Amino acid sequence: MKMSERLEEDYRDTLSKLGDELTRQSMQTLLFLFPKVTRAQSSELESLRYNAASLEFFRILEDNEYLSLTNVDVLINALKKRSLFKAATVLENYKRRNVNLINAELQRQYEENQINSSEILNSSSASNSPVKTAWNTNIDTKKKIFISFSFKILDKVTALKDRIERYIGRDSCWICTTGVKGGDNLDEEITQAITGAKIILCMINKDFVNSKQCEAEVHLSRMKNKHFIPVLLEKVEWPLKKPNGDPSPMQLAFARLLYVNLHDQTKKEEEFKKMISSIKEQLGCREQDAVGACGEGENISGNCAAGEVGQCDNPGSSGTKRCHYGALCESCPKKKKAD
Repeated sequence: MKMSERLEEDYRDTLSKLGDELTRQSMQTLLFLFPKVTRAQSSELESLRYNAASLEFFRILEDNEYLSLTNVDVLINALKKRSLFKAATVLENYKRRNVNLINAELQRQYEENQINSSEILNSSSASNSPVKTAWNTNIDTKKKIFISFSFKILDKVTALKDRIERYIGRDSCWICTTGVKGGDNLDEEITQAITGAKIILCMINKDFVNSKQCEAEVHLSRMKNKHFIPVLLEKVEWPLKKPNGDPSPMQLAFARLLYVNLHDQTKKEEEFKKMISSIKEQLGCREQDAVGACGEGENISGNCAAGEVGQCDNPGSSGTKRCHYGALCESCPKKKKAD
């Protein structure tokens, strides 16, 4: 029997045991903890016989990507939140005895995703027609990017945040500057920031992997169905693992995602541009050929909305000014001010 088949068999047996621990009422109550599950789906359980209800409960979670043979942590946390500790133990035992099989399956999914993404990139790069990317200026970008990181690298992350905002717009990123501590209990301000964000940028280093605070932020973001962009600031094992070799609960959020590699100096600039493109796509950027589009943060020696170098606010390393508005020149506030 293949490893994936063994894992699948144990997974289904575990769900059967878990179903024996749950009542139909507890299933309905649990479903309201998952944002993507609708009331209609929850009410479906009421009319079903017990065994059918448990099967439907697990199907709903799987269809909404809250549960899979490699992802049981979200349901474990939900069970504990409702004080269903015996049921949570059933899943914890499954995870503990299958740690090697889960790791192997995650690695397989990751490698498969890398290959598929590579094929897509190769296909898209075949065109020789240059396309400039410009903002849809009706998009509100303020605080739409939540940056999760270890407070030990605050200075480094702050510098990266400032650079991102030169491409996306002022105040587009939110970071915590107070060094919140304490288990899985998130500060209210952080919770609100995650809720309001569209994108979660995870600045990954060894301290991030070991941080309970970062783990809690990732868990909440996953529960709220946010879009993750993992950014590697130093070399770490991927998929993420804890120092003892166990899979990190956070790797489930990143299992099917390509990371941005900013620790490799030979690829840093190229990877940064890919990250900016991904952010723009998620925030609603449109593609069009546009002379004078400053959204890419390029040197603007004459295409500046105000008509000349020196009218935009952010000086580049060479002293040339760079536009930070991320908008077509015709809608740039500097243009309006100059007129």
